[in-house]
Amino acid sequence: MKQVVEKIDEKLADRSQFSTADLNRYLGFDAVKYLRNLVGRKHLEGVGKGVFERAAWPPPDTLLEGEPIGLTYCVQTWFKYYLQQWITSSMSQLETKEGVYSLDNRGNPAVTILRLLQPARAGGPGPRGSLQNRP
Repeated sequence: MKQVVEKIDEKLADRSQFSTADLNRYLGFDAVKYLRNLVGRKHLEGVGKGVFERAAWPPPDTLLEGEPIGLTYCVQTWFKYYLQQWITSSMSQLETKEGVYSLDNRGNPAVTILRLLQPARAGGPGPRGSLQNRP
């Protein structure tokens, strides 16, 4: 945030309006989330799509003197997404037990029907209700 405010003051001081692309050119990274934050705090006003002008400028120093977010906060915030991703990937893995159908392609009914209609493995039981393995 501090870099964004400094670049607006240094490089874009002579302009009444500036665009996101102008600011990104000076910064070297995308500043959209910081600009949205400044708009939400009423320090900037959105004039058009990606165009801003100063409203209550400059922002207070307390906004720029914040501490970095700690590891604990990031872990607590992102843990649920990583857990959900792990559960999804674990459920889509191929089952290794014989006679247990895989959870792969569970959304495709044609594949499921074809698997049920496949002949039974040698020595193994066929699908329920199958007449192929009966004497």
